[in-house]
Amino acid sequence: MSHHCKNLLVRCMDFRLTREMNKWMEKRGYIGDCDLVSLAGAGKAIADGTPEGEMLLSQIALSAKLHHSSCVALVHHSQCGAYAGAYSFANAEEEKEKQVSDMKKAAEIIKAKNPGISVKFIWANLQDDDGREIEFEEID
Repeated sequence: MSHHCKNLLVRCMDFRLTREMNKWMEKRGYIGDCDLVSLAGAGKAIADGTPEGEMLLSQIALSAKLHHSSCVALVHHSQCGAYAGAYSFANAEEEKEKQVSDMKKAAEIIKAKNPGISVKFIWANLQDDDGREIEFEEID
């Protein structure tokens, strides 16, 4: 039996994202049409070249092989502990700029290792510390 999905969504493991992200995924048609991987910092590990990044790259390749996924959606978010532990940002905009830069670097690596896969960048901006309200933005 063959199972197919178009997308692989890579998100941070932060529990604060779960409720609102599930609603966002449902609205955008990801539920039932995506593999899902959660890793602290999401694409940061790929951009940093860590062993966890290699593991994530293997999950992307496996999704493409087994489920014929053709698009990776990298979801990063504000107030991310994986970034706060590594950097001291002057403000929220500086944090976002660094994370978007890392998403773009991760995308280059993903595409080099998986020709034919496209990559989307999703920014989840927490409006409160608990994740009760999150604004999602697709970044070009």
